[in-house]
Amino acid sequence: MMIRPKGLEALEIVYNTQNTESWDLYTQALDRFLTPYNDSIQIQKNDECDPDKYNFQNDMGEVKNNPKRSCQFNRTMLGSCSGLTD
Repeated sequence: MMIRPKGLEALEIVYNTQNTESWDLYTQALDRFLTPYNDSIQIQKNDECDPDKYNFQNDMGEVKNNPKRSCQFNRTMLGSCSGLTD
């Protein structure tokens, strides 16, 4: 199983390095796309999981598979590609 974010925008980036306005909208779109992965949001919404273990969650109560939580994917994990420092 794979979980990916729902997005309405596809990202195709074409820009002119001489004209920063030609790529400003793309960087804003990328920032909006990555905002849910900011560490502060991930800490609130998702669990910190051991990367070497399967995150098994038992069913609880009458409703099966609910509630389940995702593991954190922090934007800082992207390093220099996170858009946070560049």
